[in-house]
Amino acid sequence: MTKPTIFKLFVLAGLLYASALPAQDLTWPTDWQAQIPTTWTWVCAQWQNPQGTPDGQSIRDAMAREFVQNWPEISTHFLDSEEIHLLQNSILTKARLALDKTITDYRNQQAEAEITNSAPPSTTAIQGWRDENQLWRQFREHPELVPLVNPMPLKFGGPSDGTVVSQVKPGAPADMSQALNADLMFWGILHSQGKIWHLEIGLWSRLENRNLMVWQDSFLPDEIHDRLEKAHNAFQTLFLGRAWASLTIHAQPASVLYRIDQKSYGNPLVLRDLQPGPLTVEAEAPGYLRMTKTLNLAANKMTNLTWSLKQSSASPISIETTPEGADVWVDSRWVGKTPVKVPSPTTKAHLQIELDHYESISSSITQGQKDLSFLLLPAQPKPDLQKAKDQFYLSLAAFSFSLTSTILARAFSDQWTALTNQYAAQYTSNSNPIVYANYSQAYQWAQNFRYGAYGGLVLTTGVFVWMMMELSAYIHVAETQ
Repeated sequence: MTKPTIFKLFVLAGLLYASALPAQDLTWPTDWQAQIPTTWTWVCAQWQNPQGTPDGQSIRDAMAREFVQNWPEISTHFLDSEEIHLLQNSILTKARLALDKTITDYRNQQAEAEITNSAPPSTTAIQGWRDENQLWRQFREHPELVPLVNPMPLKFGGPSDGTVVSQVKPGAPADMSQALNADLMFWGILHSQGKIWHLEIGLWSRLENRNLMVWQDSFLPDEIHDRLEKAHNAFQTLFLGRAWASLTIHAQPASVLYRIDQKSYGNPLVLRDLQPGPLTVEAEAPGYLRMTKTLNLAANKMTNLTWSLKQSSASPISIETTPEGADVWVDSRWVGKTPVKVPSPTTKAHLQIELDHYESISSSITQGQKDLSFLLLPAQPKPDLQKAKDQFYLSLAAFSFSLTSTILARAFSDQWTALTNQYAAQYTSNSNPIVYANYSQAYQWAQNFRYGAYGGLVLTTGVFVWMMMELSAYIHVAETQ
């Protein structure tokens, strides 16, 4: 049964977007009036390695789950033939960026090996990017380096003739994806029950053996236009992504350091998935004049630039230390061991000098700075935090014991004083020698505890002062570490 033309365009737009052919073949059928089946399926994407053989599957759907909503934007209207062609080129170009990134990294490894006189990277390194653990780690830890939201070359595939794959009876998505060898598959079912039409669209993950997203609706024949608009919006939910921009800058000399929004980057500067619009980039290198430019990044385009910094006319700054051999850092970049000559900076730069077993020195240098000489002092041993803590606890224990003893001595003194007064009253009424002896003994004990309480008070005061001194020392050591 022939469906309205708008429905044909909608289905074909989804098909062409999701199943763009490889770059060498961008032709598509011109018979847009073909019969639209009531059940259709098509392959969204198959992850491919450079040799074209299927890669492992453990990473594909994980990427799709996180970024399925960040794919290139599909047009808000039905596509004509020219727009379809542009969309094909856009998808294939962005997919190719991933492989370009891998090749660039490999060349950087080769250059680093030549500079450091180390062994060059193995020729298999450029194929090692296919290793899933390596790729996933790089993908997760450095998302700014991923050239697009799907960081592997894609082969957008479908039937060889580009037509919709149809079945007489709706098949299970698992069976259809297996038959088409599709890791991610968009499928749709349109069927009628009496006068009611039912439309269902889904994204199937073969790895997880489930639908990642499903949209469905029911409607009457005269509502088909509005319902297809909703279906189109559902596809936008699946495909919709922000506009992107890419920036690559190669600069001379090789020691150029870039700064963007207070973040530093090495040379060459390779940034992917940027927001289109103005972007200010600063480039500087020791002995060269700083370059600052504001670039206007075009949407969905790669910007490749080559910069050459001008040498500064200022003389280099000589830095010496006693003893020699200290590491010298300028703006967090190691420039050598003393004695060393540092190119004069274009602006004020931070200077850090470090040598084992000596105190580090922090200073600054400016353009036209005179030669500098520093005397390094032996590093002072750091106070032992645990020892200071133990000393404080010891003084606290001594204070607690002294205070408790003083309180007990005072309490016993009061008790014996009361007993002394009691014996004195008895002896006044009865001059018995035994009562007098008890009185004398009680009086002696009262005096001993009284003097003990006085001595304990003096001792407690001294221990309290000692405890406060140990507490202050403990706090000071803790703050310095």
